[in-house]
Amino acid sequence: MRRSEPFQIQFQPIGKRVAAPADVDLFAAARESGIDLASACGGEGSCGQCRIVVLAGETTPPTADEAFILTELELRQGERLACCTHARSDLTVQVPRDSLITGQRLQVAADLRQIPPDPLVRAYPLELAPPTLADVRPDLTRLADGLAETAGPREVTADTAVLATLSSFVREQAWRFTAFVRGQELVGVAAWGKRPLGFAVDLGTTKIAAYLVDLETGADLAAAGAPNPQIGYGEDVISRLNHVHRHPDGGQVLAAKVRETLDALLGELLAQAGAARAQVVDACIVGNTAMTHLLLQLPVSQLAKAPYVAAAGSALSVRAAELGLGMAPGAAVYVPPCIGGFVGADHVAMILACDLDQQERVVLGIDIGTNTEIALRKPGAPFLTSASCASGPAFEGAHIGDGMRAASGAIEKVRITPADVALTTIDDAPAVGLCGSGIVDVTAELYRAGLINQRGRFDQGNGRVGNGRFGPEFCLVPAARSGSGR
Repeated sequence: MRRSEPFQIQFQPIGKRVAAPADVDLFAAARESGIDLASACGGEGSCGQCRIVVLAGETTPPTADEAFILTELELRQGERLACCTHARSDLTVQVPRDSLITGQRLQVAADLRQIPPDPLVRAYPLELAPPTLADVRPDLTRLADGLAETAGPREVTADTAVLATLSSFVREQAWRFTAFVRGQELVGVAAWGKRPLGFAVDLGTTKIAAYLVDLETGADLAAAGAPNPQIGYGEDVISRLNHVHRHPDGGQVLAAKVRETLDALLGELLAQAGAARAQVVDACIVGNTAMTHLLLQLPVSQLAKAPYVAAAGSALSVRAAELGLGMAPGAAVYVPPCIGGFVGADHVAMILACDLDQQERVVLGIDIGTNTEIALRKPGAPFLTSASCASGPAFEGAHIGDGMRAASGAIEKVRITPADVALTTIDDAPAVGLCGSGIVDVTAELYRAGLINQRGRFDQGNGRVGNGRFGPEFCLVPAARSGSGR
């Protein structure tokens, strides 16, 4: 007989108690309650990152995936994969430190090429005479007439969201204010002398980088970054698209999470710059095809399978308010076009930022991230050749058992000498895995030390190469000195 009441799962050392029905695995139960377990595969049972230890209670028996990933000793000691485990009674579960998504080191500073600004939205300081019984022009008409005196005659339109704030604001400011105008459309109003600001975002699969830009000078006023909150639903784009396919509300959930993070980043940028939300009048968001589709809640089922077709290939523009961004009421968000497949708007931005399409020599442009794009420019060719591939998950654990993101304890530098192995970890913490730069380093060092050949195969005749569970191995950190005990 199926139990109707959910089981109580206590996660230690977090100390959080979660209700989990029998048909919900522990990974999903933890995620829904705000406990972010690591998972490159998005809970599919293939990466082995969401390890837990069952301390008390009864669970479903280990699956074939667990038997392949975990050793017999680990299973006897109560180790399980959360995504493969269902409760059959109330449970007490221990979550190892390296099974939690930890804070990632995020780099957002960059050397940006200076481009003469030519903003779509312009600021116009206005001082207008207030209405009288002899002058009862509507507020928008009065603004348009004042604008005509400084910028030439034009018909000015405004969205109802702008009109909802216009009348009260101009009176609070005694008819002395700044109008932000895009073409013939009033985007918003702000206090006298306030400058128009832009919100620029690189929406990455793993991290988000955001910038606040002065649209009149082109200067960067502030920068901030955050992990992409969709990571809990899969570290690669296909896992997230599959989540949307499997869950009716999946697209809405993923969109809401990233939109909330974008608005929080905007608030952080404004606090750094001492500016107001009403000044943010334009935005541009780039990302790979999957990220922009999930942000805009476009259909993604056709994107998750061959031939990987986008819903739209042209540039898109939506109201900032539709994405939950607290900007000027008439502000728009511009999303550049995607090229095809998973070669998206972020790749277009890279090509433009590097002037790749203007080069008079053979040039290869590579944007390495969780999703990597490559563009080849050949002089005289009528087009660029582009391709994409999943890089991050390969580095961070989907195919490398101890791979991880650039978080505390990740090995980032390796030097192999004839007598020793010298490691540098992030935060100088005990080693728990290798991030991308560490993997590149260790591969180069293994080759330089003669431990692997040009094809990447271990030299089993070398005395420093041992035999492990999965074949030849070289030990970087003994289990006794690691942060994970493995």
